[in-house]
Amino acid sequence: MRKMLSCPIILIVLGASLTSLYPPAEMIASIGPYGAEASSLVIDPNDPSTLYVGTSSGVFKSTDEGDYWSEVNRGLTNGHISCLTVDSARSNIVYAGTAGGGMFKSPDGGALWSEINTGLSNRNVFSVAMDTQDSNTLYAGTVAGVFKSTNGGDTWFGSGLAEQWIRSLVLDSKDPQMIYAGGYGVFKSTDGGQRWSEADDGITFRVITSQAINPRDPQTIYAGTSFGGIFKTINGGESWFAINRGLSNQRVLSLALDSLNPTTIYTGTYGGVVFKSTDGGDRWFELDNAGLTHRTVTTLAVNLVASNTIYAGTGGGGVFRSTDGGTSWSDVNAGLSARRVWSVAIDPSEANILYAGTLVGVFRGPNGDGNWVELNRGLTNQRVLSLAIDPADSNTIYVGASLGGIVFKSTDRGESWLEVSAGLSGQDIWALVIDSGDRDTLYAGTFGGGIFKSTDGGARWFEVNRGLADFGITSLAIAPADSLTLYAGASGGGVFKSIDGGESWFAVNEGLTNRLVMSLVIDPADSDTIYAGTNAFGGGGVFKTTNGGQSWLDVSAGLTDRRARVLAIAPNESNVLYLGASGGGVFKSTDGGESWSEASTGLINPNILSLAIDPTASSTIYAGTDGGGIFVSYDGGETWN
Repeated sequence: MRKMLSCPIILIVLGASLTSLYPPAEMIASIGPYGAEASSLVIDPNDPSTLYVGTSSGVFKSTDEGDYWSEVNRGLTNGHISCLTVDSARSNIVYAGTAGGGMFKSPDGGALWSEINTGLSNRNVFSVAMDTQDSNTLYAGTVAGVFKSTNGGDTWFGSGLAEQWIRSLVLDSKDPQMIYAGGYGVFKSTDGGQRWSEADDGITFRVITSQAINPRDPQTIYAGTSFGGIFKTINGGESWFAINRGLSNQRVLSLALDSLNPTTIYTGTYGGVVFKSTDGGDRWFELDNAGLTHRTVTTLAVNLVASNTIYAGTGGGGVFRSTDGGTSWSDVNAGLSARRVWSVAIDPSEANILYAGTLVGVFRGPNGDGNWVELNRGLTNQRVLSLAIDPADSNTIYVGASLGGIVFKSTDRGESWLEVSAGLSGQDIWALVIDSGDRDTLYAGTFGGGIFKSTDGGARWFEVNRGLADFGITSLAIAPADSLTLYAGASGGGVFKSIDGGESWFAVNEGLTNRLVMSLVIDPADSDTIYAGTNAFGGGGVFKTTNGGQSWLDVSAGLTDRRARVLAIAPNESNVLYLGASGGGVFKSTDGGESWSEASTGLINPNILSLAIDPTASSTIYAGTDGGGIFVSYDGGETWN
């Protein structure tokens, strides 16, 4: 019966300057590594060489079929893009839906955006669709139903399904009053969203992730589900049937039709590959997918003129392009600098090498030519949170991963990796440090399992938690003058100290009024001077001790953003410190933390996750960001691009 419904680590390692690789700082934004978590990919309907991709760091645009991308985020106050659409009549007009920021509109191809949220009471927008006969009429799918605008987004009003999370919207191109909304099931409106009815008889798995409608026969619609594969209707939603023959991965994230031959369909899956059907979904076959190195395909688009050209946006690997109907792929990520860089380190032996730890593995670059190389052979868990390079042998690198708490080791500069996790407890590895006096000795700080130690280069680990009252370890630091002395920052317990190589720990928190410590750095010239960066949940700010942790003072004067995510100290000028804030950019102190000033001019992504300072040119700083790649400043943070 049909129901009617009313309307979430710092590493400083020795190395040489990278300055010669780049033009002056005022000319650069991010230097890579290129790639993104792509959520939406659309092609200009009037110019198929122009594409837009929505990422966790805003919108990027290409005017050469993806060969190069430029960031187009001016005026975009929320960069978590979830959906995009281009006005088919006036393709200079682009709309973007965001997770938390509502809707934005650009009248000039992305050059400038403005917020268009009047009447949009829910700002979590996950789908957007446009009336093909009246492009001023828009529908936005949110976590609280559908909203409609009849004036190009100037104002919105609720259009029903308020209890549904609408992940997809498609319109009948011949009768745009017919709308299909995918939420928990499929819903249909025949009157432009005034009333809705359930239209999912036969769909046995009801979490709808994506939809596609045949432009020549709009009674034919496809619905992708999160675990149940793909369903098809040939009567406008009256009844559905599964079309999963050959679809070995049924965790469907995206669907795209060839508009020139709509019986040809592509689907992208979670952790799988791209599948193709040439008979309207009756049979699917797995494409060779050669070159598609990231297999979680979140969004697909087919060239409107040359339909053998397909674009795949992935959940971390950026954008890939195929020109042979999906048989082979190549990444097209130049300029697409939207990666989360949890850790960044400078190679101790080569001037032109950085290593970046990201949620999709390790990258090395820019290799003297601006290019980055993905280094994931053997890296079975690619969600890299921490990274450490042997200071005396740059061939040896360790990385710590989340989702299983695994440590990997490379002895060939990242070309191949071997898991070295025996004895670890399985919690996320937030911190890794190497004892410079005995390079086979390492410490791993885990979030939930405390601290582990290895004395044989990672082959075996053992727990060293005696006296440790908080096992949520966020940071570790070894005293440069005495490697038996260590400090550990915890997620609520403050700072702990060991003077026997981790055999025992004791709290050193007098005066430390914020115990949620995110980062620790030790003065290289005075091991009793330590700085602790703390999180805003406890008030935030920076604390300093000059007596090895016996007492702390708040040294946060001038910090307009106290959400300290990471600290770095200049190795040759120990009064110079940098703070990376979770949303506030970079701050600098030149007097040992007594005062701070903003140092973020030109830093277009202010969400800082990691910092590294070139010890041979201490005015050169690298900042790894949450979704913006790595930025560089050559003048001590005065300018970043």
